[in-house]
Order: sequence, then structure tokens, then C-alpha cells
Amino acid sequence: MIFSADGRYTGDKRYVSVRVIESEVTVEGFNLKYTGTLYNSGTDSLDKVQLIIDLYGEHPLIKESLSPIYQCKKSLENSLPAEESIDFSGHCEIPQMVAESHKNHRVSIGKQ
Repeated sequence: MIFSADGRYTGDKRYVSVRVIESEVTVEGFNLKYTGTLYNSGTDSLDKVQLIIDLYGEHPLIKESLSPIYQCKKSLENSLPAEESIDFSGHCEIPQMVAESHKNHRVSIGKQ
């Protein structure tokens, strides 16, 4: 598991202050279920936050995958208050190939 919420999908510097405290994904059939906690250490409340879960596969000749094999994007229902943490959870459908081959994930955020 890769812990991240570096705002890599937005150019807004306020999003760099967001960190993933914990995250977990599980696959049931073709359904990816995810849970976790985000912490906003910044001084600004962030609204219109999009949660982006990158799924990485495994290849026998490559030690580390550089590009995700699939992305799950979901909007957070609530704003992310300054200097507070919020829990997130949800699910998204994924293709069979992804369900069978994903090995790692990264949680990032973006703007809707």
C-alpha cells in the first residue's frame, strides 16, 4: 500500500497539505471497496475534493510499477476542514483483469 494524498492531480498548492492517515482496499468479485482517513494540516478548508485511487499491477520483470493500471475516482460528500481529519469509504466497479492483477494502491486527491 502506498500512502499519499499529495494533490498530484491538482495544481492548487492548498491540497499539498492533505495526508492519508490510513487506507485499505479490498476486492470482492468486480467490486473495489475502499476505506481510509484524510488529514488536512493546512489553514484552509477544502471543498469539491475528488478522491482518486490508483491501482497498480505486478509484472514479473518489473520490480515497481510506475503507471496505474486503473483509476477509481469518487467525489467526497463533505468538505475537508482545516486542521481536521475525515473518514472516507465507498466502492467502485472494476474490470475482471484489474480485479485479478492489482497488487498495490495509492490514494490521491484532486478537484472536481
